[in-house]
Amino acid sequence: MITKLSISNFKSVRQLDIECKKVNLFIGEPNTGKSNILEALALMSWWSVFPDQNLEDYVRFQATQNLFYDQLLDHEISISLSLSSSHPDAKLRVRFVKDHFELGSHLTSGDRATIDYEGRFTGGNVLPQSRDIKFFRFKDLTKYDDKEAGGLKPPNGSNLFSVVFSSKVLRDTMMEFFRKYGLKLVLKPQERVFELQKQTDDLVFSFPYGLTSDTLRRIIFYTVAIASNKDSVLVFEEPESNAFPYYTKYLGERIALDKTNQFFIATHNPYLLSAVIEKARKEDVQVFITYFKDFQTRVKPLMPDQVAELMEADPFFNLDLFIEAEE
Repeated sequence: MITKLSISNFKSVRQLDIECKKVNLFIGEPNTGKSNILEALALMSWWSVFPDQNLEDYVRFQATQNLFYDQLLDHEISISLSLSSSHPDAKLRVRFVKDHFELGSHLTSGDRATIDYEGRFTGGNVLPQSRDIKFFRFKDLTKYDDKEAGGLKPPNGSNLFSVVFSSKVLRDTMMEFFRKYGLKLVLKPQERVFELQKQTDDLVFSFPYGLTSDTLRRIIFYTVAIASNKDSVLVFEEPESNAFPYYTKYLGERIALDKTNQFFIATHNPYLLSAVIEKARKEDVQVFITYFKDFQTRVKPLMPDQVAELMEADPFFNLDLFIEAEE
């Protein structure tokens, strides 16, 4: 588990040091840098899997220079993790050298990788310590070609079919989302696709999984990510987006009651926030208010009594009161 996260010179984050718990929730107004904090972890998640994945699937940018604070290349990016386990602490540094960018823990030849101005991998080694950091972002996929079972793979769950198909528990979990509508889940292992099926009289109709509700597919995606991964750091950016309140609450409770994973989540949703706070142990949850001052991202960690005060009214209308107290 990550006990401390330090970020410097990454996007809108000039310098940030935070103490972390099991469930870390980032709330705040738009454009304050919540996503940038998560993308620092996403960058480490990508470093453990390249060159198989594209950097733009993890981090938003048009040119590699966009990753640097104020787009200044004079100072390197640094992302440091203090870990509670027996694993050594992890660190990622990114610097500009002549005509390319170097990534590494110590930026020596043995642990160094290189990318070009467009973020394309050009050579080097992965970071083993970051393999347990998994950044997930829901994306509509028509097929799931990855045949590897086990844990759902970041960032878009390319092995979702294999993960569900190989687990009785996950088959039942996914099927339950459609039972109330009288629909049956069809798994087609040769094509590696899901379908939904309905029966009318003696006729059976099937239709593509992609035509079902965005809410259901999104919640299934994050539910499988939680259920199939163990002892991991799961990073979700607004997982409740476009979701009906009932399913947002359901997802929040899954997060709160999960036994083995650590979470870093950005949210604008009071249902997700309240579900996590109500169901999780108080000592396991840290709420951060993210705000923007002097052209940089800052955070205000809330104490348990402040979280209780925040939740007494609509939590997203009282943020300024806590930020002003910080100043």
